[in-house]
Amino acid sequence: MKFPEAPEVLETKFILFSSINTTHSHADTLNISDAHIINADGNGLQYLLDSNFDPRRPLKMIIHGYKGSGRDGGTLLGVDAFLKMENVNVITVDWEKGAAGPSLPSVSSEHRAGLDPASPIFKSQFIEPSRKLDIDDADFVDVVHTDGSPVWTDGFGLLRPLGHVDYFPNGGREQPGCNDGRASVVVSHFEGALDISIACSHIRAWRLFVESILQTPDGCQFMAYPCHSGLPSFLQGNCYPALQKCALGINAQACGTMGVNAMQSPGRGALYLVTRDSSPYCGEQLRATVYISEKTQKTRGILHMVLLHGNSTTNFQINCEFQDVVQGGRLMWGLAAAEFGTLGSKLTPSLEARLGYQSLISHTSESQDDNSLTSTIYLDKVSIADIHGNSWSYCGNTILEDNNQTHVAELAITLTQTPCLP
Repeated sequence: MKFPEAPEVLETKFILFSSINTTHSHADTLNISDAHIINADGNGLQYLLDSNFDPRRPLKMIIHGYKGSGRDGGTLLGVDAFLKMENVNVITVDWEKGAAGPSLPSVSSEHRAGLDPASPIFKSQFIEPSRKLDIDDADFVDVVHTDGSPVWTDGFGLLRPLGHVDYFPNGGREQPGCNDGRASVVVSHFEGALDISIACSHIRAWRLFVESILQTPDGCQFMAYPCHSGLPSFLQGNCYPALQKCALGINAQACGTMGVNAMQSPGRGALYLVTRDSSPYCGEQLRATVYISEKTQKTRGILHMVLLHGNSTTNFQINCEFQDVVQGGRLMWGLAAAEFGTLGSKLTPSLEARLGYQSLISHTSESQDDNSLTSTIYLDKVSIADIHGNSWSYCGNTILEDNNQTHVAELAITLTQTPCLP
């Protein structure tokens, strides 16, 4: 095992949990009193022999990240999930003193998962193989990116691939339901701790992984797919697949299952997926496409859609090639994840939706000076597709108009499984 500093210097502790010394029920909260603490002081073997460690069981190790602790609530959440999944030994590595600054332990193992590896540690040391996560650290390395940013002050994670497979939920940047704010890394450095208000997206990687531990084979899975032209094409929905494509078994097209079972799935390289904005984060991945009529003149605004299916709703923000500019003859798109099991070809033969458009013509001086801008858009078609190959469409020449240029215009539509005529 390689360390940038000796365990004695970092005051490293190994905290063992097992089903033998963990008597809590699923409804109870796991706490540190359920554990056996093994100090890295030269007597570790004797500590281990005196513990309830069972060498016949699989071993799961959880190593916390930047400014974390092997005893905090998030770590214990992962321990609890592993113990509920199967009869295992779980060891958390508590190197809190080292995690307070730029120090990173490197270990070799069969499978290693990096959960939004922290860029304050990695970026300054990226050229040193022994001080960063890479494919040489284990037989299989998978990485989940949830808070990457080209500007290091705005994101804790990295956008650069590191492992045999790299997962980019929602593109790997700010996550749905999070509002991390600018310069979050700088704020955390001066405050000396990570807080959900500034590191929501960074912490999301761990929450996604913990959720994957508890997923059942017939339940929702974090299925991710390749997008060889990168992040912009993913966000535009250009790489959105059907499951049949993922099942071809061709490595360049293979999908992967993000989380604890990543090693068993065929996908390799950079893979993308969409998640929900709250727990459970896994959902039915959807793509919304809006076809803007040729009659639409140039305008500036925000188009959004709320999909209604049963007692659930799913929100889309419809993006265009040019930020906030709507123009005739274009496709606009949005990606979102619906609550699992709430829609399908038989369950929801039709879908209701509300389309909203808010003009931004009066909001910027540039727009006010451009007399060619209007506050009206014409829609030729709206479609929703899921990852299973199902689709619903609304066909018709419809007008969305914001007469006051300040209020949101809304339109209710019904989408059916009948394709629109060319």
